[in-house]
Amino acid sequence: MSSILWNPALLGGRSSAQNQWWGTTLVTPPETEPVALSTAKAQVRVDWDDEDDLIASYISAARQYCEDICGRAFVSQQWDLWLPQWPAGDRLYLPYPPVQTVDYVTYTDATETVNTVDPAIYVANTAGDLAEVVLRFGQIWPVTVLSPSRPINVRFTCGYGDADAVPAPIKQAILLLMAHWYTNREAVVIGRTATASVRVQETLDALLARYRMDSYSPDPLRP
Repeated sequence: MSSILWNPALLGGRSSAQNQWWGTTLVTPPETEPVALSTAKAQVRVDWDDEDDLIASYISAARQYCEDICGRAFVSQQWDLWLPQWPAGDRLYLPYPPVQTVDYVTYTDATETVNTVDPAIYVANTAGDLAEVVLRFGQIWPVTVLSPSRPINVRFTCGYGDADAVPAPIKQAILLLMAHWYTNREAVVIGRTATASVRVQETLDALLARYRMDSYSPDPLRP
């Protein structure tokens, strides 16, 4: 489901914290989940089909929860990054690593005309965890009066690839969380179940620790 989310602080972009100067929109969600339904059913020892839809919903919710914690995309998906102005420097950074491709950069001018930035003036550097769009030497961002409403749009594809490419600790975290939700279907837990919930969270944090992006800003030169 597409959504507009502004300034996701410290989690790579997916909180509801409000800020006026950048946001993201999901364009194309992942076609599959990192964890297959059959694998999830084996995890919770279910060999009947009556609860397939329920378990599938837990898989999807667990995947999104883990993506939020990590600030990453797991299976390939497409996003739009929106900015109200060009970066202060010669580059802008993209959220939700690993980024595979920068599909295009556009801007909307004061006449509400959408213009595509010539790819020849920038380089899309997708290596590492912090992908960036960098102006080539001697180039500048297009000079024009911009639309007053989120005129800069960078569309990009991100994620590890298909489900097989997602790292095993991430899949294990999704399975762990999905199974915990399947077993404990109430928000309030008491006694030994509460202790188990704490242990699940500790294990989840340990599994995802190396994949977590601690902070993100598209334009570090602007406070």
